[in-house]
Amino acid sequence: MPTWPGPSSPSEALATVRWTILLAAWLATAGASADRRPLVTIAVDGPGDPVAARLRAELEALGFEVEVLEAPSLVPSRPLLEAAARDRGAIAAVRIVPSQAGVEVWVFDRVTGKTVLREVVTDPDPARPDFELIALRAVELLRASLMEVEAPHPSRGEVRPGPVVRAIAERREAPTRQPSMRLALGPGIALSPGGVGPALDVLFEVRFEPAGSIGATVTALVPTLPANVTDEDKGSASVLVALLGADVSWRSRSAWRLEPTAGAGAAMALLHMRGSAAGGYVGATDDTLSLVPYVRGGARLTLWRGLGLVAQTLVGVAIPRPSIRFAGTEVAQWGGPLVVGSLALEVALP
Repeated sequence: MPTWPGPSSPSEALATVRWTILLAAWLATAGASADRRPLVTIAVDGPGDPVAARLRAELEALGFEVEVLEAPSLVPSRPLLEAAARDRGAIAAVRIVPSQAGVEVWVFDRVTGKTVLREVVTDPDPARPDFELIALRAVELLRASLMEVEAPHPSRGEVRPGPVVRAIAERREAPTRQPSMRLALGPGIALSPGGVGPALDVLFEVRFEPAGSIGATVTALVPTLPANVTDEDKGSASVLVALLGADVSWRSRSAWRLEPTAGAGAAMALLHMRGSAAGGYVGATDDTLSLVPYVRGGARLTLWRGLGLVAQTLVGVAIPRPSIRFAGTEVAQWGGPLVVGSLALEVALP
């Protein structure tokens, strides 16, 4: 059976007991410190400050412990905040003082070693200050300062960030979506069941996207190779189709490279028909306009930043539907329905 050496004298036994007690006390203190929420001090001019009450609620919701300190209004903000935070062991101190346009929000952050200032413009009537707005701006300022702990350079602060601060620093706000303008250009094939053959066109689009996923698109279909209608006895006709339309568009602005797109709108279609007669018939040329309500759907593949490939299908119905006649007899109709398939390269404008 193994044996453990005991203390060789009463003094050694007393020393062992003393170190055991100190170790237990240190462990208890460390455990309490680990469980304790980080402290933020709010310096106010007097008791019952309504901004401090609102700010306290916001900070406690983030996981901070909050202490309110009364401070003379004539004391400069920066030295006061630094002294208040260090004396009370707080990770940060906040002070709000009046300014000409509203209030000044001061934040001293011991985690990153910074003192930051923001002026919040409020209602010019001092009797109706927006306490909620001021408190939210103060919290935003503190969070923005604490987020520097995630920066690649070493921290310049004097206290280490704990779990609460780390959690706040990792909470990234969704990036603000900026309005954008996009141009798309590519080939398109127009199909119209009813006797008119396929036509090769050039698709040109200008898409404007505000901050959200809903935007507006202007679409132009420029003819290159005509569609043909042929009758062995009476001749043939070539049909050129030009289309100009606008629609409300939607794009799923997700983190994936492939994003669905959709839209709905209306266009004006111009058909230029030119006949070539056979036998004793005479060829004629005619132009006609039609309204084409349409829907479209497709997908956008991101190739590079600001560069994408858009594949889509447009389906519409011409009102009225133009007809092609040979010697007074209808031989084909167009636009009932119209289907345009396209593949375009899209570029975002700077």
